[in-house]
Amino acid sequence: MAPERVLLLTVGGSPEPLKTAIESLNPKRCIFVHTSESEEKALQVVEETGVQAELVYLDDPDDPAEVYDRIFRRLLAEVREGHQVHVDYTGGTKTMSAAALMAASDLDIEVHVTTGERKDATQINSGESTRKIDKSGVIHHRFLALHLPPLVESYLYGPLERSVRHLGAEHPAPDREVFDVLVALVSGFAAWDRFDHDRAVNMFRSHKKMLGARWSFLCNARQERRWLESRQSASPVQTKEHESEEQAEDSDECSEVVSSQRPPRQVGWLVADLLRNAKRKAKAGLFDDAVGRMYRALELMAQLLLAARHDIDTGKVDLFELARRGDSVDQEILREMIASNKGQTTAKVGLLDSWRLLAALGDEEGRAFLERENEMRTALEKRNLSLFAHGFTPIDKTGWKVVKKTIGGFLEEILAAQGLTDDLWPQFPKKPAWFEEALGLRAAPTEESPSDS
Repeated sequence: MAPERVLLLTVGGSPEPLKTAIESLNPKRCIFVHTSESEEKALQVVEETGVQAELVYLDDPDDPAEVYDRIFRRLLAEVREGHQVHVDYTGGTKTMSAAALMAASDLDIEVHVTTGERKDATQINSGESTRKIDKSGVIHHRFLALHLPPLVESYLYGPLERSVRHLGAEHPAPDREVFDVLVALVSGFAAWDRFDHDRAVNMFRSHKKMLGARWSFLCNARQERRWLESRQSASPVQTKEHESEEQAEDSDECSEVVSSQRPPRQVGWLVADLLRNAKRKAKAGLFDDAVGRMYRALELMAQLLLAARHDIDTGKVDLFELARRGDSVDQEILREMIASNKGQTTAKVGLLDSWRLLAALGDEEGRAFLERENEMRTALEKRNLSLFAHGFTPIDKTGWKVVKKTIGGFLEEILAAQGLTDDLWPQFPKKPAWFEEALGLRAAPTEESPSDS
């Protein structure tokens, strides 16, 4: 069926606005939403214009639920058929007009009103004309009030970014400057959520004061990541020809909040980033994703400590060279590691062996891990049995809580011991009011716990 121009009109006490709208918009079909009192007017317009028509009767034109439901369902059917749908909400009760405008806004349908010279608030007397209504402001306000909150509260910043960008492409913002700030903030958090730290810094560069401690957190996580990458001789980030445009542009953006010390005295920012990310995934019910991030955080913490304190890369550890260090290294642990690696000179050290190696080198964090190794293994088994690892068992909320308490608690202790208390690595905003305040739409400050999850 070829697309048709369809016009839905709310019918009131006068047929003239209806006829004006039909003459102006020239629809193939009309849908008249009417009451028992206005049915006669609708039939009169059909007879005088000869338009193909359908009548939709309302039992109670002052019941918002009924009126909205009847209009929305009828419009939705036309939209699904691919027709070009328009709404004129001039006639009928206030409830009918409001419901028609609301339904049209929800379905992104073009809206019109027929107006002219008035002598009172009851009827238009002369000079009628039908004009298109710019509902962009309504759609933007409804988005901020209805669609943004559940996505923010569940930390679904990826879908939120797509929604915001689609909104801006389809409907001009009533205040472009405010909308651009919203796009930058949402896009920054979406990039950060997928660990694209360079893009996040780039999006936040003009709004870093709004972020508070989050800006320092992001910059330090990015700096730590670059330091780890710089240790890999074949890493593309070390060559100028491969340096991305965003990295070149934002190279100095974080200079006031990050340390240039190499190796860093304080490590764990990326681990904190993974912990916050894991809690966001759990909030969204993505427990397999959350546990996967916890696993990586535990592995990364050991890698960071080995690199910063001992200049050891877990991808190529010379166990025999370590054995030759004598009493400074726990030889029993090293012998077990050499045996498990079948006597190879160098070895790639996995998660458990990384922590054993820290213990062998005398680090208290490694010793603390070995003391809890059994409970750590129990928690890690949740991940190993999942489809994302080696098994087929989905991880539920109970399994997530075990991992969060065991692995998350252990890592938070290590971070705090290094001075990385949780107020230094706050969670993403989960309250819509944070965005209202950042956009200047709300005066009162909002309080959020740094670890809010």
